[in-house]
Amino acid sequence: MIFHPSSGKATIIDHFDQYRSRAADQHIDPPIDQCPWRPFSSRRDFDIAEFVLDAALSERQMDKFFKLLKSSALDEVHLTPSDIKTRKDVKTSWDRAANLVTPFEKHTCSIKLLDKEVCFDVYRLNLWNWILELVKDSTLEPHFVWDATHLSKWNGTTFERFVNEPWTAQAFWDLQTALPEGGKPLYIILYADKTRLSSFGTAQGYPVVARCGNLPIHIRNGKGVGGGRVVSWLPVIKEDPKHTGKKYYVDFKHRVWHTAMKYVLETMVDPSRFGAWIHLSLAKRDLQLFPRFPILSCDYEEAAMMVLIRGVNGDAPCPICLVPKLEQYNLEMEYELRTSERTREILQRARGLRTQELRDDYLGEFGLRNINNVFWTIEACDPFRSLSWDRLHAFQDGLFGHHLRGELVRRIKALGHAYASQADNQVQKFPRWRDLNHFESGFMAVTFTDGTKYEDLSKQIIFVTHNILSETQDSHGYHLLKCIRSYLVLNVYAGFTLHTESSIKALREESTKFGKLIKVKHEKPKSWNFPKVHSHRHLPDDILAKGVSRNYDTKPNENMHGPLKDAYQLRTNFKEVAEQILRIDSWCNATGFIQQQIDQADEEIEDEMEEQPHDYSGKATLHGNRGKGGGMMSIKELMDSKQEDIAFKKFSEKLSKYVKDLFKDLPHVVPVIWLYGTIKVNYESTVNWTLLTDILRCSPNFHNHPRYDCVIVKDDDGPYFAQLVQVFTCNIGGKDFPLALIQPFTEAVSLTTAKLDEDLGFYRVSAKKRDECIFISIYSIIRGALLVEDFGFNRGSTNQSNQSKEYLVVDIVDEDMYLRMKALAYIGKRH
Repeated sequence: MIFHPSSGKATIIDHFDQYRSRAADQHIDPPIDQCPWRPFSSRRDFDIAEFVLDAALSERQMDKFFKLLKSSALDEVHLTPSDIKTRKDVKTSWDRAANLVTPFEKHTCSIKLLDKEVCFDVYRLNLWNWILELVKDSTLEPHFVWDATHLSKWNGTTFERFVNEPWTAQAFWDLQTALPEGGKPLYIILYADKTRLSSFGTAQGYPVVARCGNLPIHIRNGKGVGGGRVVSWLPVIKEDPKHTGKKYYVDFKHRVWHTAMKYVLETMVDPSRFGAWIHLSLAKRDLQLFPRFPILSCDYEEAAMMVLIRGVNGDAPCPICLVPKLEQYNLEMEYELRTSERTREILQRARGLRTQELRDDYLGEFGLRNINNVFWTIEACDPFRSLSWDRLHAFQDGLFGHHLRGELVRRIKALGHAYASQADNQVQKFPRWRDLNHFESGFMAVTFTDGTKYEDLSKQIIFVTHNILSETQDSHGYHLLKCIRSYLVLNVYAGFTLHTESSIKALREESTKFGKLIKVKHEKPKSWNFPKVHSHRHLPDDILAKGVSRNYDTKPNENMHGPLKDAYQLRTNFKEVAEQILRIDSWCNATGFIQQQIDQADEEIEDEMEEQPHDYSGKATLHGNRGKGGGMMSIKELMDSKQEDIAFKKFSEKLSKYVKDLFKDLPHVVPVIWLYGTIKVNYESTVNWTLLTDILRCSPNFHNHPRYDCVIVKDDDGPYFAQLVQVFTCNIGGKDFPLALIQPFTEAVSLTTAKLDEDLGFYRVSAKKRDECIFISIYSIIRGALLVEDFGFNRGSTNQSNQSKEYLVVDIVDEDMYLRMKALAYIGKRH
């Protein structure tokens, strides 16, 4: 760990386990408020007000609710008297509580459109006061990081640098280097995007969300105190048929945006230039903080607005570099990066030209608009560098959702209705997996507004279509699958929660590979000249400068749209809604602050009553013995109930042999076992080295479906894949042993699929026959695994119950599985 020189901290070389525990050792317990529910008169008052707010009760419902609270039935219960007795009391209490957080302010800005002045309302939080609110919060104070750090890990040959949080990346280091001695960067992440408030899209809002990059990601991207905050509500310019499509009107909308944002950023201008001193109450020291905006998080349309380029139809449509419009597909080329300094020079030269036509033509070469950028009012803010790649819109909702998926659906439909039905049927058969959407209605005729659904579909799509778009049946469709496979690898790398120099190199190489794949010419070729196919070209540089992509992903910010939409639908009268929505937002933020104080006080009481350290030593644990298929049962009863499943044939004999092989002296085996439906397996991530937990199901009825997950099993001969058949504990020699009956996937696989597997990155395994299941200790399970049956394979066995099938490992289901599979030598055998 190399700290920035201005920090005055010496370099630290730790054993890896010491590094992982270091953050916990630095924690300082904040002071506890004995009345954390203030300004409410009691905790009961706060609970009542929070319930009313959370339930979004209408005025009529509130009146009925308070009438019920006054009923004689409740009077007989000994409760703390409440000062909140009417809906007016609730609103008054929340308005008073909202003073705990920075309030919104309203401003009217005036912009000239042709010869007429047009006025717009802008709402903002005082950004500097919001920062003070965070930095002076005693609960958050121990979590702030003020000094840049370079982190490296020994990889067996050399120390390899890695990045995750913003302060581990280069931009934070460079910002701190440019500051006066002892100055600290106040790292602000800004997001802006319009959103539909109504189902039909007629009502829109334009929230701006800020986050503090000096806080760790679990706080910064969380929903509580220290998480994202709506700091402004920008004007939405309605289309006017008289002006729509005209260049002056497009420029007018850009001027409105930058004028409104100038008001939002106004309180940060002087602190960004001169710094501001803030006292830390717990650390008992003063810091000189300089606000900086190193990350602007947004979709492409907002990016074009922020840096004032001409958008997708401009001659230079990339907001980061000057790639020509017709060269966006060329991912092997590098182009000049845009900078504020160079852009100012271009604007100055353009403004010196004699006519408007000459000015427009000259600026058009660079795709620029003749408008000054508001971010230039902030010291050391280059919006071109601050703009950050967005995985949600560029990949999940963009490159895959609107392009790769669309092209794949088109090619399958061209083969005929039967193939479209087959694709839907096969995705319906895809195994269920935790946190992975299951497409019960298929995907051929469905579009989504949720990028997460597109991401989940992308993880399944090549596994359910490779036998339809085969090389012999549709060579162009087969090549498209190869493009999708490369995209999937890019998407996994793009989502890494920690990047090393090696993984960034692999990301660059895969980007080049994807670029070569999309260059292959076909009949009726698809045009790949659009910004979202080019944008990830800048991702490796973003990672090196700002840390991993979740630091600037728009997904946490778009998740905040939901409560805003709820506030519009449930708590406004649909007139002049901005003030009403922001009032509710202030109440919700006050709720979060008060609840944090209450939780902190409750935790101290619990700690005083019972101090027990968390035990994470168990690698695997069993759960759900009272669920479907669980509970106590004799071995004979189990075998009788499973007579139709040949996996349980000779269950008792096989178990006795397993125990005999396990122990030298055969202990007594109690003929009663406990059945379980769930295994929790703890393992260390191969990507970020944190402890992860897989929750694996082994149940005949999990949410109305049989669910028997697959696992990776550790063995002396190397790891192998298997499917859970039964999970239970067995008493052996007076001690309970957690065991699993599994069906190993260790048979040889077919040679005929070798090219398919290589082209689409398939890791293929073959199941042993059902009557060849074996017992293992659950402690030999490394982690869960998602495997899907190869729908194109048919070995032709006549005994369907004992048929040997081939399966494909879904390596791109998560980052750990992908990296683990890359390091796993191929253990399958081919005929």
